[in-house]
Amino acid sequence: GSLRSNMFEMEWPPRSGRIQFFPEIDRAGWFGLDMAREKLLVGQRPFLDRLVVSV
Repeated sequence: GSLRSNMFEMEWPPRSGRIQFFPEIDRAGWFGLDMAREKLLVGQRPFLDRLVVSV
């Protein structure tokens, strides 16, 4: 598969007046539950728990 990210814009460098576009994400991966839990931020782990219960 392939990854296609949304883009966002921001002034870069700061206070330069130049608007540049950047991808929201730059990579994706498939992981088992244990590895996914390690890679997630602590605050994101409940989403994984709810996903596991729902599937």
